[in-house]
Amino acid sequence: MPPAFSERAAGLVPGARVTSVEPSSRGWQIDLEASSGALVRLEVTVNGRIVEGEGREGPFDYAVTPPGLISLSRALETVDDSSRVETWSLSRMDARMVWSLGLASETLEVDAATGESRN
Repeated sequence: MPPAFSERAAGLVPGARVTSVEPSSRGWQIDLEASSGALVRLEVTVNGRIVEGEGREGPFDYAVTPPGLISLSRALETVDDSSRVETWSLSRMDARMVWSLGLASETLEVDAATGESRN
């Protein structure tokens, strides 16, 4: 991965540092560590567009803002108490990008383009 791309990748989660980069079928799989210590995994195309992402352990106090989509923080606002969120992922479902927020008892889906809850 070219150094300039690595810097752009780190910019996808401001304040995070890149801990691992691996080639993937769609571009690159990038592991980042947020300033809080939380781990983030993103899959990005060669031009830097996020195609998938996940956070498996909080705190989810970092920014992830894919161009043209709502941010992780806005998706978290759809939950009455965001501290209940245990995991998040961003992926394509039914030709749309969706934030999936894993709660202890359920998964809440949020349309990543409109911010509307899908549950």
